[in-house]
Amino acid sequence: MLSTRFISTIRQSGCSVLKTVEKVSSNQVGGVSSVRVFSSATTTKDGSSWTTKSDIINAIAEEHDLSVAKSKRIMNSILDKIAESVVEKKSVRISGFGSFLLSERKPRNIFNIGTKAMTRLPASNNMRFRPSKIVKNNLNRK
Repeated sequence: MLSTRFISTIRQSGCSVLKTVEKVSSNQVGGVSSVRVFSSATTTKDGSSWTTKSDIINAIAEEHDLSVAKSKRIMNSILDKIAESVVEKKSVRISGFGSFLLSERKPRNIFNIGTKAMTRLPASNNMRFRPSKIVKNNLNRK
Protein backbone atom coordinates (compact mmCIF):
# COMPACT_ATOMS: atom_id res chain seq x y z
CA MET A 1 0.00 0.00 0.00
CA LEU A 2 1.28 3.46 -0.88
CA SER A 3 1.63 5.25 2.42
CA THR A 4 1.20 8.95 3.15
CA ARG A 5 4.74 9.01 4.60
CA PHE A 6 6.31 7.73 1.34
CA ILE A 7 4.37 10.31 -0.59
CA SER A 8 5.61 13.14 1.62
CA THR A 9 9.16 11.85 1.10
CA ILE A 10 8.79 12.27 -2.64
CA ARG A 11 7.13 15.67 -2.24
CA GLN A 12 10.11 17.09 -0.35
CA SER A 13 12.62 15.86 -2.90
CA GLY A 14 11.49 18.29 -5.61
CA CYS A 15 11.06 15.47 -8.12
CA SER A 16 9.16 15.90 -11.34
CA VAL A 17 6.32 14.06 -13.06
CA LEU A 18 5.68 11.88 -10.04
CA LYS A 19 2.11 12.50 -8.94
CA THR A 20 1.49 12.52 -5.20
CA VAL A 21 -1.69 11.53 -3.47
CA GLU A 22 -2.76 13.02 -0.14
CA LYS A 23 -5.05 11.40 2.41
CA VAL A 24 -7.74 13.81 3.59
CA SER A 25 -10.23 11.85 5.68
CA SER A 26 -11.02 8.28 6.61
CA ASN A 27 -14.63 8.51 5.39
CA GLN A 28 -13.69 9.55 1.84
CA VAL A 29 -13.58 6.72 -0.72
CA GLY A 30 -9.94 5.89 -1.34
CA GLY A 31 -8.87 8.78 0.90
CA VAL A 32 -7.57 10.75 -2.06
CA SER A 33 -7.94 14.46 -2.59
CA SER A 34 -5.42 15.86 -5.03
CA VAL A 35 -2.57 15.34 -7.43
CA ARG A 36 0.46 17.63 -7.68
CA VAL A 37 3.36 17.83 -10.12
CA PHE A 38 6.75 19.05 -8.93
CA SER A 39 9.67 20.88 -10.45
CA SER A 40 11.91 19.16 -12.96
CA ALA A 41 14.48 16.62 -11.81
CA THR A 42 15.70 15.45 -15.21
CA THR A 43 14.89 17.17 -18.50
CA THR A 44 15.19 15.84 -22.05
CA LYS A 45 15.98 17.78 -25.25
CA ASP A 46 12.28 18.13 -26.03
CA GLY A 47 11.60 19.72 -22.63
CA SER A 48 9.82 16.76 -21.02
CA SER A 49 11.00 15.60 -17.61
CA TRP A 50 10.89 12.56 -15.34
CA THR A 51 11.81 11.38 -11.87
CA THR A 52 14.68 8.93 -11.71
CA LYS A 53 15.18 6.02 -9.35
CA SER A 54 18.10 7.94 -7.86
CA ASP A 55 15.82 10.93 -7.09
CA ILE A 56 13.44 8.68 -5.16
CA ILE A 57 16.29 6.93 -3.30
CA ASN A 58 17.77 10.28 -2.22
CA ALA A 59 14.35 11.53 -1.07
CA ILE A 60 13.73 8.41 1.02
CA ALA A 61 17.20 8.67 2.58
CA GLU A 62 16.67 12.31 3.50
CA GLU A 63 13.13 11.89 4.86
CA HIS A 64 13.88 8.88 7.03
CA ASP A 65 17.45 9.75 8.10
CA LEU A 66 18.90 6.73 6.30
CA SER A 67 22.09 6.38 4.34
CA VAL A 68 21.71 6.52 0.57
CA ALA A 69 23.12 2.98 0.41
CA LYS A 70 20.43 1.64 2.75
CA SER A 71 17.69 3.49 0.84
CA LYS A 72 19.04 2.04 -2.38
CA ARG A 73 18.90 -1.50 -0.94
CA ILE A 74 15.29 -0.92 0.14
CA MET A 75 14.29 0.45 -3.26
CA ASN A 76 16.02 -2.38 -5.12
CA SER A 77 14.38 -4.94 -2.83
CA ILE A 78 10.91 -3.54 -3.57
CA LEU A 79 11.53 -3.49 -7.32
CA ASP A 80 13.04 -7.01 -7.24
CA LYS A 81 9.99 -8.40 -5.41
CA ILE A 82 7.65 -6.82 -7.95
CA ALA A 83 9.68 -8.24 -10.86
CA GLU A 84 9.98 -11.70 -9.26
CA SER A 85 6.22 -11.89 -8.72
CA VAL A 86 5.45 -10.89 -12.30
CA VAL A 87 7.99 -13.41 -13.65
CA GLU A 88 6.16 -16.08 -11.61
CA LYS A 89 2.96 -14.96 -13.40
CA LYS A 90 1.53 -13.35 -10.26
CA SER A 91 0.11 -9.87 -10.56
CA VAL A 92 1.19 -7.31 -7.95
CA ARG A 93 -1.58 -5.05 -6.67
CA ILE A 94 -0.67 -1.95 -4.69
CA SER A 95 -3.89 -0.53 -3.23
CA GLY A 96 -4.57 3.03 -4.36
CA PHE A 97 -1.71 2.95 -6.87
CA GLY A 98 -2.15 0.19 -9.44
CA SER A 99 -1.20 -3.30 -10.62
CA PHE A 100 1.85 -4.78 -12.30
CA LEU A 101 1.06 -7.79 -14.46
CA LEU A 102 2.45 -10.08 -17.10
CA SER A 103 1.45 -9.33 -20.68
CA GLU A 104 1.99 -12.18 -23.12
CA ARG A 105 2.43 -11.32 -26.80
CA LYS A 106 1.59 -13.96 -29.38
CA PRO A 107 4.02 -14.70 -32.22
CA ARG A 108 3.28 -12.54 -35.25
CA ASN A 109 4.44 -11.64 -38.73
CA ILE A 110 5.86 -8.18 -39.43
CA PHE A 111 6.91 -6.44 -42.63
CA ASN A 112 10.52 -5.23 -42.62
CA ILE A 113 10.52 -1.99 -44.62
CA GLY A 114 14.29 -2.09 -45.21
CA THR A 115 14.43 -5.58 -46.72
CA LYS A 116 10.82 -5.64 -47.95
CA ALA A 117 10.46 -9.11 -46.45
CA MET A 118 8.02 -10.66 -43.99
CA THR A 119 9.65 -11.64 -40.71
CA ARG A 120 8.29 -13.84 -37.94
CA LEU A 121 8.52 -12.38 -34.42
CA PRO A 122 8.46 -15.00 -31.66
CA ALA A 123 6.13 -14.82 -28.65
CA SER A 124 7.38 -12.59 -25.83
CA ASN A 125 6.46 -11.55 -22.30
CA ASN A 126 6.33 -7.99 -21.02
CA MET A 127 5.48 -6.38 -17.72
CA ARG A 128 2.55 -4.01 -17.83
CA PHE A 129 1.29 -1.42 -15.33
CA ARG A 130 -2.40 -0.72 -14.90
CA PRO A 131 -3.09 2.35 -12.74
CA SER A 132 -5.84 2.21 -10.11
CA LYS A 133 -9.10 4.06 -10.63
CA ILE A 134 -7.94 6.73 -8.16
CA VAL A 135 -4.70 7.35 -10.09
CA LYS A 136 -6.55 7.40 -13.43
CA ASN A 137 -9.04 9.95 -12.15
CA ASN A 138 -6.26 12.17 -10.82
CA LEU A 139 -4.25 11.92 -14.05
CA ASN A 140 -7.28 12.93 -16.10
CA ARG A 141 -8.39 15.76 -13.83
CA LYS A 142 -8.35 19.13 -15.59
